[in-house]
Amino acid sequence: GSEATGGCVMGRTWLVIPWCPDLSQGGETFKPAKLETINQQEALIEMNTLFFGDCLNIIPDQLAADSVDLIYLDPPFNSNRDYNLLFKTPKGHAVDAQISAFDDTWHWGPQAESEFDQILHQANTEATEVMQSLRRFLRENDLLAYLTMMASRLLELHRVLKSTGSLYLHCDPTASHYLKIVLDAI
Repeated sequence: GSEATGGCVMGRTWLVIPWCPDLSQGGETFKPAKLETINQQEALIEMNTLFFGDCLNIIPDQLAADSVDLIYLDPPFNSNRDYNLLFKTPKGHAVDAQISAFDDTWHWGPQAESEFDQILHQANTEATEVMQSLRRFLRENDLLAYLTMMASRLLELHRVLKSTGSLYLHCDPTASHYLKIVLDAI
């Protein structure tokens, strides 16, 4: 699902970021389902707070820097496939009805160019250098569009991750080696 969830367990703040739709590709902008008051000193989110939408539109306003102990990411894999939600009858039998769940296809275009430009103008110079190198090596293509989308979100997630925190990224071999280079720079 398109959700980011957070909470506090035994004094630890955690954040789970499953896939959020790429709003530049016709996705809907979801308003947060429930916003809780955040303790500005520790930026703890109340238990069971659920946010919907692109994490770049949520995290900057909802989480302070160095406030999260654990981040788990389950982003799209750049599989170049469309994923559909298939429906079944109440008895579990298949039916022809389906709706599009999300499009896991990335293309270099104005949105990717804009996000790449933002990466070039942020404070982490190592991430900037890696992304510039990847652009020279890969050129402006679908893979670079995917890596740009991931890098801009990983930079924001790094900002909220505590120095003692952990980030777990679930990915497949399609771009995992490139993502590791991006993460090493961040």
